Amino acid sequence: MGETVNQILTIPYELVWRDETPLVVLAEISDDKIHTTFWGTALDKYARRSAILPLDDVVLNGNERKFTGSIHHITRCGSTSLLQQIGALDRVFGLSEPFIFLELLSRPGAETRLAEIRVRKLACLFGSGLAPVADQIVVKWPTLLCRHARLLDKALGDAPSVFLSRNPVEVLRSIEMRPLLQMENLALEYVLGPDFDETPSPLPAGLALVAHMLAANCRWIAQSAKTRRLDYRQLPDIGWQKVAPAFGLSLDDRQTAKMTRSAGVNAKQPGATFVSDSCEKRETASVLAQSLASSILQPAIDEACAQLQPL
Repeated sequence: MGETVNQILTIPYELVWRDETPLVVLAEISDDKIHTTFWGTALDKYARRSAILPLDDVVLNGNERKFTGSIHHITRCGSTSLLQQIGALDRVFGLSEPFIFLELLSRPGAETRLAEIRVRKLACLFGSGLAPVADQIVVKWPTLLCRHARLLDKALGDAPSVFLSRNPVEVLRSIEMRPLLQMENLALEYVLGPDFDETPSPLPAGLALVAHMLAANCRWIAQSAKTRRLDYRQLPDIGWQKVAPAFGLSLDDRQTAKMTRSAGVNAKQPGATFVSDSCEKRETASVLAQSLASSILQPAIDEACAQLQPL
């Protein structure tokens, strides 16, 4: 038997701005290096910059339509596991937290129609770059993109989207154990929901800052009428029972078995079997985590769940 020949993919790496013009830095990466938990980790370790082009010059060729579903989330809520279930399917790529879309949309100034076109063109570059390995792409957005959910839905042709949440005590306990990175650089706007014009006083810090940020994300996603909600407790079965079909993915017994096997693996430790830690997190959460969950995060989750229809 001959050796397997790896394919070199050319994919978007990062975004830089020249005045008000977004430039996309492209990079080459071998197709055997892209299946990691976080997309950014794969790029940082294995990608090599190869070209740069103005995003506005990209010509849409239909590959943007490969984005057939998206996952918004509250973080530490099983979203990586759900994405890996989807990514286990044949010719489907699970794109995990491509921050380049946040880099594009977090810069103020572009009117909505132009922003939608730019999202579509960036999606087209991903669709073209991943074409050798995938016919469909399901993306797990960075949690901060909850605030742009309506624009993303419209830009991507109303491809179905879901919002995954979890018991807030469990979420904040997880963050206590493994803090989110770069929170010290978080812009203050990210603790504000759509109806909040003033920064919380006193200014939150540490775990309180995280709770306010996630609460803001919940209130932003509540505005996305097309997004459907699901809860961590519905995993893993809802992945193959409802999420995959909603994203237009056809399943037979073999494909369902692939998703089931993926669900049995620890999403953050591929060599380990998944074991639920929900009870442990609730029992070991600090008084601060419990207080923030009750006063800040739970009301925002309730607001999102009240506005979004279940999947």
